[in-house]
Amino acid sequence: MPNKPTGLLLGSSIAIALTNCFAIAHAQSGTTGASEPPTVVPGAAAPQHKAPHPLAGVASIIEADVIAARYTYDESLGPRTEVTIENIVAHAGNAPSEKVFSQTGGPLPNGLYMGIAELPVLHPGSRYILFLAATPWFYTPVWAGLAFRVEPIGDRRIVLGLHGRPVLSFDSTGVTFGRTQIVNPQMQKDPLKPLPKLASFNTSLPDIASALDSKAFGQAALDAAKKVGAPLGTTSLRATPHTPWNVQRTVAPATH
Repeated sequence: MPNKPTGLLLGSSIAIALTNCFAIAHAQSGTTGASEPPTVVPGAAAPQHKAPHPLAGVASIIEADVIAARYTYDESLGPRTEVTIENIVAHAGNAPSEKVFSQTGGPLPNGLYMGIAELPVLHPGSRYILFLAATPWFYTPVWAGLAFRVEPIGDRRIVLGLHGRPVLSFDSTGVTFGRTQIVNPQMQKDPLKPLPKLASFNTSLPDIASALDSKAFGQAALDAAKKVGAPLGTTSLRATPHTPWNVQRTVAPATH
């Protein structure tokens, strides 16, 4: 499974390395060839010291509407994008008691903006399936970047990756996406605003007909999480502060 790239916090000197994620099949840019087979990227060769499976850090898998988003700032958490969710359904583990969480990123008091490209952008007015962390967290409660969009197409509610292409399969070995672009995240870069829908789609397109709906995706995700021994249970949507949040922890050089 490929490593996630290191994220750089703009406007500060903090660099973070996010956890490994699934080997994900990205469709070729600019194509809608639903008649073509999806591209599947196999997992990377196992390293000498095998890393934990991405799902092994998941406490719960929930589906929820994002009803609002706003920027906040405080001395403990730094700049944040605060997200409010409603209509929560737990596909695995337990639904959190909180309905508000925040992710690192937003305006600084000096007017600069700090962001981490690897963190999921969750637009208000959209419904998502989120894999939530089992351990205390600071940057985001969404574990290993695992966030998926639920989009109504015809009489179905199919699951998309955040790049806007449908999920055709999900198991403990990874995720397979189709090639048809259903939602384009490039149409809205502002995380506080709704993401515009693209034109309507023919439900007979192979990608759409074969896409997992939210119920099937939830069951597949639950099965995969159980298979790898995820510690399913209750999670918290409250960030654990760093003090101070904007100082990178380093190891002192050895002295002789």
